[in-house]
Amino acid sequence: MRILPNRKSLDKYYSRLKEYAPIGGCVRVLKMTEKQYASTWYLTGEEDYQEKAVGTNCHIML
Repeated sequence: MRILPNRKSLDKYYSRLKEYAPIGGCVRVLKMTEKQYASTWYLTGEEDYQEKAVGTNCHIML
């Protein structure tokens, strides 16, 4: 997962991904806004341990 501040950064990062993409295999890119992420649904029935400890309104930056 990678959080980018704007579309210009996204375009730059996407170009870099295309340049270094492996010949074999598959790399998938999902573009999602913060508002779209906030409206995701959980179908597992309950929050997992990390969601209970940290909360659901946080992001992990790699």
